[in-house]
Amino acid sequence: IDFKLTKEGNPVELLRNLTLTVTYGGRTEDISQVGTGTQSAVIIGALELCLRHRASRGIRLFCVEEPELFLHPHAQRYVADLLRKIAEEENNQVILTTHSAAILANTDILDVVRVERDENNGTQCRRVPLYYPHIEKVQRILTAETCEMLFADRVVLVEGPSESILLPGIAKVMAQTGNSREFSFDYRNISVVNVG
Repeated sequence: IDFKLTKEGNPVELLRNLTLTVTYGGRTEDISQVGTGTQSAVIIGALELCLRHRASRGIRLFCVEEPELFLHPHAQRYVADLLRKIAEEENNQVILTTHSAAILANTDILDVVRVERDENNGTQCRRVPLYYPHIEKVQRILTAETCEMLFADRVVLVEGPSESILLPGIAKVMAQTGNSREFSFDYRNISVVNVG
């Protein structure tokens, strides 16, 4: 007995005719007709399936673009944990892009690569050197709040919560009296990070 999923034996044909539906509240709808939060939940489910039913051979590459989109912080952390578990499996590689400090908070800093466009030199990739002597100190201060600095152009390190509240407050007052962009920490992509 010979079994074929498609007439020509071409898997692309199968994918071309595949539809994904979501059923909730007694209604079944095409995935393209539901909200982005529901679509993200389906993606989370697919990731969980990958963990449960992993193939035993070959290299698996998971590329995920901005997994945090349309997810609340708890779901972002859950997705980050799933991706981390997938990456820990033998022969797995996970590459993701993110703008979420929550996604980066529990990620090994040595696994983070900052990619940015430079007007003169094109695209630049930067990361912490593999043998950075203060890596343990850096790992200790990285939280969902402090990981914001990984996205900043400039970082002001302060010793306590007072300064982390006061400095942006002073900048806002100065912005009201002068050029608002010149003094805006957010416009200038400056993070104030409490490391005290």
